[in-house]
Order: sequence, then C-alpha cells, then structure tokens
Amino acid sequence: RTLACYLILQLVFDIVSEKDYLHSRNIILEIIRDNSLEQHLTKLEKRLLYGNYQMEDVLNIVDHIEVFYGLLWIIGLIDTDNMLTIDQPCNIKLAINSINDYSNIKKLIKKSKIRSKKEIIEMHDLFAQIHTIDYKDTNIIKQVVDNRLIALKWILTQEKLELISV
Repeated sequence: RTLACYLILQLVFDIVSEKDYLHSRNIILEIIRDNSLEQHLTKLEKRLLYGNYQMEDVLNIVDHIEVFYGLLWIIGLIDTDNMLTIDQPCNIKLAINSINDYSNIKKLIKKSKIRSKKEIIEMHDLFAQIHTIDYKDTNIIKQVVDNRLIALKWILTQEKLELISV
C-alpha cells in the first residue's frame, strides 16, 4: 500500500507541476502492474491513474502525503519523532527519499520492518486522543493528525484504505 500511495503521489506532483502526464502515468502504471499493486489503489487513485479525474480530485489527494507518512512510520522508514511532529506538515523530502530507491516491492519489503502491534496501537491511541482535543489554542494541524490516524486505523483494521473522514 505504501508503494502504491507513493507512486500516485508522484503522479499528482507531475500533474500539478504540469509535467508530461501520459509519460509519467505509463511509467507508474508499469511499476504498479509489475508489482501487482492495483488492488491496493483507492477509487480516487484509479481515476487519477486512468485519466478520469477532475482537478478537485488532484487537490483531494494531496492529503495522501500525510497518510503515506503514517504508512512509512508503520513500516519503519520514518522515526517516531517525525511521526509525532504534528504542528507542521510532514517532511516531504524525507518521505520521498525514504522510499525513492524502492520502485520494486521486494526491495521495499526487505528494507522495511513493520512495527509491533503494541507500538502501532499505542500510536493509534495517542493520535485518537489528539484527534478529540480543541485545536484552536494549539499549533497542531488537524489534517495532519486526521490523515496519519487514517493510516494507523487502516493497518489495525486491515481493511482496504479509502480516505474517509475520521
């Protein structure tokens, strides 16, 4: 799921920066097919991949970067201090660089180490608590908390990830 999310984010960055969509899409589609990742794509991601998207879809998927960041923490490619930095958006450079060399799912699996269930549950409970507080007197960014919580909920329920309100 992490690699699929990364590839779709790369496609979104190419769309936003007005790079050659078809060229990027073809490369990303090939990687997705070579690694059997299509089953891990959301409906929104499939629309982006197959060109059936509106610009609103592109804007909606930008939140995926925070979900992606949570997934990177789950597989051990982002440390806990970075995961707990919720007063600013994720470090995009760190996120991209943490997975940039892993266009092959086997390489990614070899490099990653899924955190213990206990550690994931503790992080989930912490984010669920933070989710319930009043944000107005804090520097916490609600979307950061909500989207990282989605990643934690997804791994704990092992359901197909769809970006829904928390």
